[in-house]
Amino acid sequence: MARPYGTKKYTPESFADKVEEYIKQCQDQDIFPDEAGMLLYLDISDETLRKYREDKQNNYIGTIKKAERVRESWLTRRVMSDNAKAVTGAIFALKQPKNGGWRDVQETSGAMSITVNLPGMNNNSFGK
Repeated sequence: MARPYGTKKYTPESFADKVEEYIKQCQDQDIFPDEAGMLLYLDISDETLRKYREDKQNNYIGTIKKAERVRESWLTRRVMSDNAKAVTGAIFALKQPKNGGWRDVQETSGAMSITVNLPGMNNNSFGK
């Protein structure tokens, strides 16, 4: 039987329990707890997850954020492994917003100094 229009499949508590089950199952099998797998496990769509994310009372966001941190942690541990293929894939996955949104950033201070030396020129050459 279909749910009445506008009602959610999961209460905040049952959603948290089901996400925990999925994470535990993935940990037991040593597999990545990806978002697509979680959606399949919960039997919900991307759109439903988006609605949970946008819940006005923020009842679901803590569970969603926890699942994101679990994914980020799992991938970070892969980066620190000795398996080069696992590291490359994990770094790529960590750059996805739902897995941590890592970015390659080059830090700069904003201040720069340049010294130009021209052969045959000295400090007095321009004023005379």
